[in-house]
Amino acid sequence: MFLEAILSLSFDQRTECVTVPAPTAVGRLLHTLTFGQLGLEWERETFETTEMLRRLRAALADAGLTNVVSVALDDEIVYLDERREDRDLDPVMEELVTHSRQVAEFPVRLELVAELEDEVGTYFIQLTADRVHPVDQSPLRLRVYALLRELDITRLPADGYRDSLGAVSTRLERHMLQRMQTPEGYRQLVAPLEIRLGELCTRLEASLRARLKTHGTQASVLPCVVRPRERLEFEACGTRDETTAAPIFRAYPGVREATYYLRLWLPVLRNLRAKISETLVVDEAGRPVLHIAKEPLELAETRALSPGESIAAPTGVFDLMYFTGNDYADELEREHRLSSSEPAGGERAWDVVRTRQMGVEHRYIGVDFGAFMDGGMSTGSVVIESGRVDLSITIPNVR
Repeated sequence: MFLEAILSLSFDQRTECVTVPAPTAVGRLLHTLTFGQLGLEWERETFETTEMLRRLRAALADAGLTNVVSVALDDEIVYLDERREDRDLDPVMEELVTHSRQVAEFPVRLELVAELEDEVGTYFIQLTADRVHPVDQSPLRLRVYALLRELDITRLPADGYRDSLGAVSTRLERHMLQRMQTPEGYRQLVAPLEIRLGELCTRLEASLRARLKTHGTQASVLPCVVRPRERLEFEACGTRDETTAAPIFRAYPGVREATYYLRLWLPVLRNLRAKISETLVVDEAGRPVLHIAKEPLELAETRALSPGESIAAPTGVFDLMYFTGNDYADELEREHRLSSSEPAGGERAWDVVRTRQMGVEHRYIGVDFGAFMDGGMSTGSVVIESGRVDLSITIPNVR
């Protein structure tokens, strides 16, 4: 499980209306033949690039972000921190400022990924700024991915990681089972991450508003679980090279160690006979696959979320929504889980999920542990006072 927070911001200053070609061959032809008269109405931001970059550097520093992982201009990587240098924000931003002065026109899209750590979590912050964008899309978008630092395999005891890599998955899974098998243990593991994520989003929004003169919407937080295609040992796990993958699934230094536990999360919950609800299932690139709404899905009763099984398996009255544009799209289409009315995936998928989550923004994953056992059942409800975490947990009454 990881948390993803999404924050959209707009600049206070005015914009210009521009016409861009539709993203089809016919659309591009019509745009050319009519000298730009026919096309899509978009907005162009009017900020001065050099000043915007300097203000952005100050805003990130104010929020405590000094470790830049990568920078891409128009989807081309121009900086990658392969040595995990801790304080490279200033030189990276100065290099961008220098570049902006040397080119006739700065690239349309800037993507910057930064990393932050504390005793609770590891956070990857993806900032995307578009000079030209659709009218209904914000020019400045932040996505913050929060990972549980306790479950980074480099933090396992030395005999479980450095001395015996082949046993890392077994030891990590055992540790997760021990931490998550009771309501209190589960709460102590996951609740602090949600709180720290909220604090980080608040700092980011405030610093960007102050430095860049922006306004935006409240951050929406989604609990996400990864559905791997197959069960793999740590040594066999890879990462994605493409920039279309979420930052926590790219080939950045340290990412593989920090995210390996995501492959074990669903199997551990299944062993604990858990039910999950209000959760987004993503593939190994972080792309939406399946959203589980309020009706809980009992993991012990379906193998749909188990590696190697059919993702289209759940049947019945579950309030599920499948998406395309992911690793399982072909299978979902063959099993008729997709229809012409389904969202196409990508940004549209996230919009649909947020709509389905209306009224439960900042709610955490609802997890029920339980099985019908000779000892009967005992039920406990745990509500954390922050107002953002609500766990309803059922555990076996073992005698």
